[in-house]
Amino acid sequence: MKLATVLLLGFTFLRTGLMSEPRWSHTATLLADGRVLIAGGGETEDRSVEVYENGAFTRTSPMLDAHAGLAATRLADGRVLISGGGFKSDGRGSPFGDWGLRKCEIFDPATNTFAQTGDLAEGRMSHTATLLRDGRVLVAGGKTLNIGGFHVYESPTDTAEVYDHGTFTLLGKMLSRRNGHTATLLPNGNVLIAGGKGATMPAEVFDAATSSFVPAPPMRVPRYGHTATLLDDGTVLIVGGNDQGGFAVAETEIYDPIVNAFRGAGALPVARTQHAAAKLGDGRVLIVGGAGGAERDSARAFVYDPKTETFAETVPMATERLSPAATLLPNGAVLVSGGYKIEAPYAPLFAELFIKEKRRAAR
Repeated sequence: MKLATVLLLGFTFLRTGLMSEPRWSHTATLLADGRVLIAGGGETEDRSVEVYENGAFTRTSPMLDAHAGLAATRLADGRVLISGGGFKSDGRGSPFGDWGLRKCEIFDPATNTFAQTGDLAEGRMSHTATLLRDGRVLVAGGKTLNIGGFHVYESPTDTAEVYDHGTFTLLGKMLSRRNGHTATLLPNGNVLIAGGKGATMPAEVFDAATSSFVPAPPMRVPRYGHTATLLDDGTVLIVGGNDQGGFAVAETEIYDPIVNAFRGAGALPVARTQHAAAKLGDGRVLIVGGAGGAERDSARAFVYDPKTETFAETVPMATERLSPAATLLPNGAVLVSGGYKIEAPYAPLFAELFIKEKRRAAR
């Protein structure tokens, strides 16, 4: 695959509403009614939550507990499961606190309120939580942070569990410890678990029929902190992240579940990590923000076209964003929310919409 060197025209970024709080590494979950639930991220002691609708952000009832490094999963009934994370607890500042929560809660979009649900079997943060075809939720991997004096000890986990009607149940262990990985539901109902910091096995597959983990072929570039996007043909596009040495990755790859193999998908012109990805309505994939290339290039955006297997650079965002979220809206626009910049003002409150430009009528 070759990189398109021309600028992709016909799209633009437009500023939209102001968020109530600066956020990054947050979740942005599309609700069944078209709103977007924004939770977590930023200041980890903050329980505030907001929803985006028609160009405006509105605060809703706060979470019952503060969650950083949480996962948010829309359930089959339209409610949202908030699982795990961490918070600062004693006023001494980061990193002191509980970094690996068991507590979970449910957001009900009908009432805009949160209610407690069952606890995780094991506390975790930076995990994945994937809705399975049968309505259960697979919670996989993650980490806990143990504080010893002024030292932080990161402990990735190889445990997994499933959520079913308010109860979490431990499964057999994954084949490798991992956090910073991705979990993608495949067309056959299985889940591709890809990457992860320090993972000894770069990828594995959760077999939904047996609730067990089986080996997958090795990734071409073992990585963590990447994005994984299911394409219309059932393959998975893997973009960016960090290699196991901690360096940002430009190479991309595709997992094909039919042949059970990863293949190269070329490279972005700049390495990307701390970026976001969203599949567009026409099947292309938008890549926004992140770092890893030249300094202060975090406003750049790219679009991958699976028909031509090329990346093209598109117009930049209005501001730099590291660790933003990107959410496809029902009208075909992509909401880019949150993120932070290296220089002040560090976390812009305004969000942006990636939309098609309206053509002016000929006179």
